Amino acid sequence: MSQIFVSYSRQDRNVVSRLIEAIRRDGHQILIDQDIPGGQHWREKIVKSIRTADVFLVFLSPRSIASDEVRAELDIAADERKSIVPAIIEHVAIPDKMAYPLAGKNRIDLTTTDAQPLRSAIQALTKETTALSATIPFHWPKRRSSGWIEAFLKVSPNAQMRPLRNV
Repeated sequence: MSQIFVSYSRQDRNVVSRLIEAIRRDGHQILIDQDIPGGQHWREKIVKSIRTADVFLVFLSPRSIASDEVRAELDIAADERKSIVPAIIEHVAIPDKMAYPLAGKNRIDLTTTDAQPLRSAIQALTKETTALSATIPFHWPKRRSSGWIEAFLKVSPNAQMRPLRNV
């Protein structure tokens, strides 16, 4: 189905692993740091995994919001314009350093042991991502750059670029 990158604190591994298994049973591929073989450059592998993921799932707890690694992963996901799913596994106030990338995101409360809200959110997001990619006939650049002009011209070869008039 889809690839989901999971960001979490290793101190929350027991809770997170149960929730991840529920998502795997639904057929999704989980990208997680535990799957990085020894001897590899793990930071590089994590960045590549975030870039290839369809969804970025971050588990929030007092331990994860204190983690520099979780913060860095969240920043990369935001820069890559990934669909970010914040899942609360323990009630916590979101610190300023994480507030911007999580602003406006509906948080999933998983303080109970029921994984169904998470599974439903992942399912809805992956359907949305699949539907969106089916309607766009080319790959949009992830950042504003001169590349968007070439992408536009490939789709609309008769388009004319005109200078803006001074108002």
